[in-house]
Amino acid sequence: MTVLLLVATTACLAGSAWLVASCFRLQSLVGFLLCWYLVAHAGLAGAIVVLSPFDLVVRGAVVAAVAVELVVSAAVWLRAGRPRPPSARLAAAHLRAAVQDPAVAVLLAAVALAFVYLTALALFTPANSWDAMWYHLARAAFWRQQHAVGYIPHASTIRLNVNPPVAEIDALYTMVVAGTDRFVTLVALAGYAATTLTVFGIARRLGVEVRAALLAALVFATLPVVVLQASGALNDLVLASFLGACVYFLLGDTVRETALAGLALALALETKFVAPLLLPVVALVALAARPVRRGWTLAIAGAALVLGSGWYVLNLVETGAIEGHLAGGRTNELASHGLLRLVAVPGRFLIDFAEVPGAAGWWAAAYGVAAGVATVVALRRRRSATIVSTALVALAPLAILVLGPLAKRGYQWVFFHLGRPDLGSIDQDRGVVGASALASYYGPLGLLLVLAALGVPFFAARLGVRPPRVALACALAPFVAAVVIGATVGYDEFLGRYFMFPVALAAATGGAFLQLRPVAWGAVAVAVTTLFLALRANDEKPPSVWGKPRWWVQTKVAGRTNGEREVVRFAAQSIPRHAAVTLDLRTTDWSYPFFGAKLTRTVRFVPERGGRWLVAAPGRPVPAGGWRRVFETGDGWRVFALGRAP
Repeated sequence: MTVLLLVATTACLAGSAWLVASCFRLQSLVGFLLCWYLVAHAGLAGAIVVLSPFDLVVRGAVVAAVAVELVVSAAVWLRAGRPRPPSARLAAAHLRAAVQDPAVAVLLAAVALAFVYLTALALFTPANSWDAMWYHLARAAFWRQQHAVGYIPHASTIRLNVNPPVAEIDALYTMVVAGTDRFVTLVALAGYAATTLTVFGIARRLGVEVRAALLAALVFATLPVVVLQASGALNDLVLASFLGACVYFLLGDTVRETALAGLALALALETKFVAPLLLPVVALVALAARPVRRGWTLAIAGAALVLGSGWYVLNLVETGAIEGHLAGGRTNELASHGLLRLVAVPGRFLIDFAEVPGAAGWWAAAYGVAAGVATVVALRRRRSATIVSTALVALAPLAILVLGPLAKRGYQWVFFHLGRPDLGSIDQDRGVVGASALASYYGPLGLLLVLAALGVPFFAARLGVRPPRVALACALAPFVAAVVIGATVGYDEFLGRYFMFPVALAAATGGAFLQLRPVAWGAVAVAVTTLFLALRANDEKPPSVWGKPRWWVQTKVAGRTNGEREVVRFAAQSIPRHAAVTLDLRTTDWSYPFFGAKLTRTVRFVPERGGRWLVAAPGRPVPAGGWRRVFETGDGWRVFALGRAP
C-alpha cells in the first residue's frame, strides 16, 4: 500500500508540475519537459522545507502538502486560461525520421536496453556507493527520523550536515512516503534521463541537425561515469541536469526562459558544493549567448543566487563558514603551491580523460571486434575516406589503451625533472580500465567529444552550428572547469564526476561532427562497446550482485572488506528490526547500514543514549554501565548490548 501511495503522490507532484510548466507557454517540447522537471524538483523541495520547522516531514503531512500544491497549481492553470503544453506530434515525426538512420536505431536500442537494466538495478539492488553509504542516504534517513531537514545532532562527519540538500530531499521524500529506501535510486535515474535530454536540447539550440543531436545525447548516455551513476544514489547527475537545463534556457530568447535558467541555477547551488565552482562555465556561456547585458538577466541571476544560498547561510549560522569548514581550513591550492600547480593539476585531470573502463585483459578485444563491424558497414559505401574515418574513430579506444599510460609517464617525467616530484607523483597508480561510479571518467568517446568540440567553432559554417561564439564557450567548458577545480579543490582521483556538466556541453557541441556518417558509425561502435564493458566491470554493482543479501551488496565497495563489513553483517542478521542503536564512529565510518532495509531502527550518535545496542568503531572507549560485548572483529569493531539483550 505504501508503494501505491508513493506512486499516487508522485503522480500528483508530476501533475502539479505539468500544470505549472504549461503556464510558461514554451514552444519547444524539450523546453517544456525540462521546465516540468525543474518545477517538480522545486515544488517537492519547497514542500519539505516548509514542513521542516514544524517537524512535520511525516507521510501524512507530505502527502497533504503535495495535494495542496496540486490544487494550487490547478487554480493557477485555470486562471492562466488552461494553456496546453507544446504538441509532441512534430517531435515524434523528427524522432521517426532520425530512427530511420541505422546508426541512430542501433544506438537508441542499446541505450534503451541499458536503461531497462539500470532501472532494474536501481529498484532491485540496494544503493552501495561509498558516499551514498557515508552521507547521502544517511542524512536523508536521519532527517526522516527527526521529521525535519536540518542539522543532525553529534554527527560523526560534517558531511552529514554541511552539504546542500536538494538531491537528498528527493531521496527523503521516497523514504517518508514509501517507508523503504528501495526508490531512492530513482532520483539519479531521473537525473540521467534529464541530463541526456539537455545534451539534445543544447545541441539543437546550437543548430545541430536532429539526427546528430540525438546521437550526441545517446553517446553521452553511454559514457562510463554517467551510466555507472544512473542506478545509484549519488548527486552528480542531479547537479548536471540542473546546470544543463540552466544553459539550455540561457540559450533561449525570452524572459520566461531566463527565469527558468535562474530556477535551474538556484536548484544546482542547493544540490552540491561543486555548483559554485562551475559558475564560471555558466557565466562564459551566458556572456557568449547574451553579449549585451540585459536587466532581466542580471535581476534573475541575482535572485537565483539568493534563492540558492539558503543552506550556505545555515552553514554560516551553525559553523561560521558558508561551506561548514568542509575544506578543513586549507587555503586554496594555487596560493599554497604556486602557479606551477595551476598547470599541473588541470593537466593531470585531462590525462585522466584518456581511459577505457572495462577493457581489462581480453575484454579489450571487444573494441577490435566493434571496429571491424563498423568498418564492414563502412565498406558498403565504397569510399576510402569513409572507411578510414570510421576505422580511426572505432580504433580510438585501443589507441588510448596504449597512449594513456604513456601520457601519464610523460607527465611524471616533466614534473620530476622540474624538481616537483609532489606534482609528478599525483595518483601515479591510477589505471585506465577501472569502472567505478566514483572514480571513472568519460571513456574514449568522452575524450574524443571534448577534443572534437574545440574544432566545431572553426567549422561552424560547414556543420551548421550557430553562433560560433556559443559553441566555443561550450567547447571550452571542460578546460575552464579543470582550471577552476584544480585551483580551488586540487587533484583527487574521485573528481572526474565533477566534470559531468562541462562534458555534457562538450558532447552537445562536439556532436556536430556526428552529422558525418563515417564518424557516426565509428562513434556508435565505440559507444555500444563502452556501455557493455562499463556495466559488466562496474566495481559497485557488477552482475554478481543479483541475489546477494543487502549487507553483502552494501559492503561490496572496495575497501569495505575489513571489520566494518562484518559488523554491518552482524547488524543485519542479529540486531532487531525496531531496535534503537547508538553509534560511536570515526569520521569516515558509515552510519547508513544500521537503519535497516525498512529504516525501522532508531539511530543516534554518542553522546546521546537510548536503546539497548551500541556499535563502537576501533579505538573508541568501552561504554560504562551495564553494557556487555556481544560481537567483536579482529580489527577492533565491537557491538555492545545492554542488560539481557541477546
